[in-house]
Amino acid sequence: MVRNTRKVTHNLSTDTLQKLVKKYQVTKSGSKHDVALRLWNLRKHLMTLSELQNIENFLMLPPSKRFTGTRYGLRKNGSVYCKSKDKRLCF
Repeated sequence: MVRNTRKVTHNLSTDTLQKLVKKYQVTKSGSKHDVALRLWNLRKHLMTLSELQNIENFLMLPPSKRFTGTRYGLRKNGSVYCKSKDKRLCF
């Protein structure tokens, strides 16, 4: 009997990484893995959930290392705001 399981893709295109680098203002030097790790280390609290999951799947992070902290957002003027419903969790 064969189980039907959803496959998680671990591939992240260079174009997608370049767009994220430009969006989150991180340097783009190094390999794809280096850039993805830099994005995850510096901007994981600002990324959308789908972007974060794509990078975590590419880096093959174990479930214990995945980001579960408070979510923040960026306004057009560059300031940060809290997306969490419980404002006590925000800085």
